[in-house]
Amino acid sequence: MFFKIRRFSLTAVLLPLLVLMGCTSSTGPEFREGRLYAVNNARPASWGGYIKEVWMILEEVRYDVPFNMTAEGAGTGEGAVELSEAPLPGGMTVEVTYAYKYGDITQEGKITVTVDGNMTIDLYMEKWDSKISVITARVVPGKWDGVHHY
Repeated sequence: MFFKIRRFSLTAVLLPLLVLMGCTSSTGPEFREGRLYAVNNARPASWGGYIKEVWMILEEVRYDVPFNMTAEGAGTGEGAVELSEAPLPGGMTVEVTYAYKYGDITQEGKITVTVDGNMTIDLYMEKWDSKISVITARVVPGKWDGVHHY
């Protein structure tokens, strides 16, 4: 009889504790909803390169992204372009295509972004001072309007 009461009291105490601990502890990372932006820090064609225009494609919608830097590397003030019409759910993974005209040829790349608050895709040149115009991308947390430091 004593063992039954002891087993019951241990179960009565430990089981609610385990339930409470499970309800209050996180099972994984918590992501915040946010908006997605893009900033174009590539070198414009006026420098002698051949990039004429840059755009992003998100969910089959094209967004033109104006140059945020001059050929000399100074900011133009254009800033980031919003790619999402409304806040995206936190933890959502989206694949974004970035594309640009290099002479008469369209070049494309892809970047995957997991939404955790506002996120900015920074498009920039692999090498600023090269005549070869190759754009690459990185993700920056928050809405970022800055110029890329080469």
